[in-house]
Amino acid sequence: MSALKNLFTVTREDAAAQLSVSLRTLDRYLKRGKLKSKSDDRVVLIHSQSLADFAKKFSPPAKNPTPAKKKKKSSRKGSTPLGEMPAAEAVEVSSEAIEEKVFRELYDEANKDLKSKQEKLEAASFRVGQLEAQLKNSVPLLEHKKKEEELGRESSRLKEKLVVAILKNWVFLGFAIVAALVAGVFGFLLFV
Repeated sequence: MSALKNLFTVTREDAAAQLSVSLRTLDRYLKRGKLKSKSDDRVVLIHSQSLADFAKKFSPPAKNPTPAKKKKKSSRKGSTPLGEMPAAEAVEVSSEAIEEKVFRELYDEANKDLKSKQEKLEAASFRVGQLEAQLKNSVPLLEHKKKEEELGRESSRLKEKLVVAILKNWVFLGFAIVAALVAGVFGFLLFV
């Protein structure tokens, strides 16, 4: 029997079934060199002892062993019976748990990033609201320029009125002085 254990007799499909993993996972194990294998043309055969050692090595000890369900034997010729392999199932479960943990960490990291960006967006929206409120309470620039122009024209008009009023007063004062002089001269002439 020891000679049979050292032969390459297990097909990929049977090895995947014994380890309770997918063919893709088994191919990754083969590519990484975790299992001994050889290929002839299109057929890949796995070393039966290497497969057994791999199953033992990567199976975590069960805390509460539960009776394993019996699997159906493969109807292929030359295939090994599937038997009970709870340790191999644990390998797949633990790799699924690791994948789930990785995806959970990625999800949590993406969620944190999303929350921080959402907080920044809310802060920016709040600031935009503040600026809009300031704009509503401020005088728009065009209206401000119009009012400045109106005030400038009004100031110019008032200055013109002031100059005209001063000139009128000087003219009136001049006429009053001239009239007083003329009256004084006539009074002097009449008196003399």
